[in-house]
Formats: sequence, structure tokens, C-alpha cells
Amino acid sequence: MDMANVTRILVSSLLIVGLTLLALVILAYVARRVERGVQTRAELLEDRRQQLITLVRAMRWAANVAILVTAVLMLLTTFDVNIGPLLASVGVLGLALSLGAQTLIKDYIGGVLILVENQYAVDDVIQVGEAAGAVESITLRATRVRALNGDLYVVPNGDVRIVANKTRGWSRALVDLGVAYEEDLDRVLRVLEESAGAFASDPR
Repeated sequence: MDMANVTRILVSSLLIVGLTLLALVILAYVARRVERGVQTRAELLEDRRQQLITLVRAMRWAANVAILVTAVLMLLTTFDVNIGPLLASVGVLGLALSLGAQTLIKDYIGGVLILVENQYAVDDVIQVGEAAGAVESITLRATRVRALNGDLYVVPNGDVRIVANKTRGWSRALVDLGVAYEEDLDRVLRVLEESAGAFASDPR
């Protein structure tokens, strides 16, 4: 290997490493600025703020992986390594992993959509299939729902197709009230209206 070729490889390698480090630094700076902006938004609820921070960190991790993989491939090309077979092997491996972990990938995609669309948040009361209760936590993979009887449901986000949010915006309480047959219905309705009005005006 002649000196000119060594110099070319050295310069290219240093350039790739420098650009990779620069990209990682810029990405970290942007992610920190976005995360700080989310944390200082006073109008955001705390659970929504945590959701957005989780999403920002997940996107930063994915971007870091993409940058590092690209840098490694460029370095191999600089050293005249034929990356064609490597890419083919990686493609086959990626296909095998995607087929084996398609449920996990679906869960993560579902988690991202739940966080982006703000379908529900921590402390919301939801129903997903047979699971109904208060949301205790939301991650990219699963949602944890605590039922009234204390059961904890772990619902994979990929299985959240139809969700009923019982506390978003407003909700309705259905109350079954037993009334004796001999009671005057007009009086019953009047008492119910007075009780409902007192309940609605109670600040607690």
C-alpha cells in the first residue's frame, strides 16, 4: 500500500469519525433543547410531559443507532472492505428478526402512536377489551391498567385497537336507584333533581 493511499484512508477515516461525533453532539443538543422545552411548558399536564419526554428519548436512541451504523459502514468502505455480502447478511438477519419479533415491533409502534396521539394518559380510566381500570403507567411496549378489584392488567400496546377513555373531557355516571312501587313518581323526580343540583354545586 503506497503512502498516498494510506493518507487517503487516514484522512477519510478521520473525516468520518469527526462528522459522526459532530452529528451525535448536534443530536444530543437538539434532544436536550426539545426535552427542556417540554419540561418548561406550563400548560402541559405532568403525565403528558412524561409521555413526550419518553418519546423524545426513544427517537434520540433510534437516531444514535442509525448514525453509528452508517459510520461503521462508511469506515468499512474506506478500508476497501466489500460491504455487499455484509449488507446481504444483515438484511437476511434483519428479516429473520423482524419475523420473529414482529409482535414486539408492533407493540413499540403502537406505543409511539399512543404517545403521539395522546389517546390516554396516566390516571385516566380506560377499557381495552376485558381490561378496565386506571392507567398506572405507559411505556413504549405496554400499558399497565389497575382494575377496581386490584388486578393489574399489562396490555401490549400492539393489542390496543379500540380503547374507551372514560375520563377524557367529560364522563357520565349511571346510577341505578330503587324506588318503591307505592311512591309518588313526581315527588321522586323532584327529590332527585334537588339532590343532583346540590351534588353538582358542591365544590368538592
